[in-house]
Amino acid sequence: MGVEREAKKLKIAIDKYMRLLEDGIGKSPLSEPLKTNTLTCLDLISYKGLQVVRIRVPRQTQLTFLADECFLRIGSSTKKATGPQIAAASKLFTQK
Repeated sequence: MGVEREAKKLKIAIDKYMRLLEDGIGKSPLSEPLKTNTLTCLDLISYKGLQVVRIRVPRQTQLTFLADECFLRIGSSTKKATGPQIAAASKLFTQK
């Protein structure tokens, strides 16, 4: 449906809508560097005649946390990681 519809519903311009998204990510409990990397890769593009927000998530070099929680992608699902899973996943970033 594009973001124009949502911005119109909120009675704000698209650029203000984008600032709201940026502020939300900036204030989120995402750990660095993912938060900053995501903010630098956030843009508005035209897709099939609609304005959509594109968020490119760069490859990470360390585990990322949301506050004190870590999540892992397992198949097509995202699951909250346990201590042993976090330890195992952290080794993936140190192997060469």
